[in-house]
Amino acid sequence: MTRYDRLTRRRTLRAGAAAAGLLGVGTGVGAARADGDCAYQVDFVAGDPIEALGEDGGGFYGRQNRLIRYLHGDATGATRRDGWINSLDPATRAAVTADPIRLDGASASVGFRVAEGAELTLSLVVYTLSDGGFSFASADEQDLVDAATGTFGPGTHRLEAELPCAAGDGATRVVADGLDAGDEFGSAVALDGSTLLVGAAGTDDERGAAHVFTRGDDGWTRTWRLAGPPVPSEFDDPTIGPRFGGGVAVDGDTAFVSAPGYPTAPVSAYGAVFVYERESGDGWARRHRFDLGPNLGGGAVVVDGATGIATDSGGTVYVFERRGGGWERTEGFAAGSDEYAAVAADLSGGTVVVGSYTDREAYVLERSAAGEWEAVARFTPDAGLDHLSLFAISVAVDGDRIVVADPTKPADDDGVVYVYERSASGWEPTTRRPLAEVGGTGWSLELRGDRLVVGGSEATLLYELRDGTWTHERAVDHVGSVAFDGSRLAVGVAEYDRGDETGEVYVVDL
Repeated sequence: MTRYDRLTRRRTLRAGAAAAGLLGVGTGVGAARADGDCAYQVDFVAGDPIEALGEDGGGFYGRQNRLIRYLHGDATGATRRDGWINSLDPATRAAVTADPIRLDGASASVGFRVAEGAELTLSLVVYTLSDGGFSFASADEQDLVDAATGTFGPGTHRLEAELPCAAGDGATRVVADGLDAGDEFGSAVALDGSTLLVGAAGTDDERGAAHVFTRGDDGWTRTWRLAGPPVPSEFDDPTIGPRFGGGVAVDGDTAFVSAPGYPTAPVSAYGAVFVYERESGDGWARRHRFDLGPNLGGGAVVVDGATGIATDSGGTVYVFERRGGGWERTEGFAAGSDEYAAVAADLSGGTVVVGSYTDREAYVLERSAAGEWEAVARFTPDAGLDHLSLFAISVAVDGDRIVVADPTKPADDDGVVYVYERSASGWEPTTRRPLAEVGGTGWSLELRGDRLVVGGSEATLLYELRDGTWTHERAVDHVGSVAFDGSRLAVGVAEYDRGDETGEVYVVDL
């Protein structure tokens, strides 16, 4: 292990230590900025670190074909991150695959995999960064803060380095006692005030479970566990687990939990939705089971007041309504042109929005005064999109506003969100918003009033409508399933720890 005396140190791992998993976290960092005004650059590179960046060609990892990933950030979290895979030489590109760089308090980390037959030196390097961002002209003024270096062979590895200031997104980590590898805690999340419902679809060999947490003076406490229901022996299929907790929803004292693989007939019919109601105290009791089949049903569920919806993989949206003290399935809508249409859906009052990315269309249904559901609008993307477009892979509605995402629109590397608003003449497009702060955005959406949450492949972003413009307000450095109730955001990370899949959830008060 070696040390730089200049600002901080570079920590070096020998091959034997790396193989043993001794990835070493150092104790010294550069001077912390108490005013929260610091900025930094994190580079994941092949080879050893450059101590002093500069304008000459030898002073930049990209020009050396060594830059794998980078991140720019400040005390609020990540402000920009990307991969420079095209800058790599072919041998390095084939040898290493990296996850996005992550921030956790005063440290940065990256998980990566080295291919069979390869061995190479890799480094995670932290530099200061001017408030104006990176530029070649000012790069020679960037100071080395910390670096971690190791020589790695085939397998999965991790490097961690320290930042010049804490990157706090204010997230509280929530986990349940007794989790095992493969439980997928956080496979789905739902949030309503002081109640957090978390699906763990992989529990007990994919039988599944769901956990109820309540917010109190001491934070989030698990108050109830919903076990995956037993499967009728005559229907049991050992090749498909029920995956109870694959979708969850909560509103007040009502919860919906889906089990997409729950068998409902002897041959090839799967999917059920279970309805629970809160009893006195912390308990929850199951009131109904609705079998959906024949396609893997109940993948996504939403409940709002006396109405609930569920989707299946065959392009159907099911509607449930509370009547006479109980719940009934009242409608089913086909959304998509074939039996394998992938469907997203959301509900707000008497409005349902359905997205089918296989058809690249979104549909709006409204409940009439007579209680009938009627199709009132159809949304399509900009002209000229090719077959790679995923328009309507996620949708959201709240009141008189609908948002539809296309995370892979070719003309915008970082995705686009379309905003529609209801007027006296119907639904009209109002905004087409490129989302460029963090790559790959739009895989999930949550909308509450003038606040929009956009889930991506590298961060979860909060936007707010101000003076007619959607403005990026915040980034949460966790990705996965998303729930938002207007004042709190929950992100479920079911695949935490790269393959362990125990899972965790992060909750942020906004």
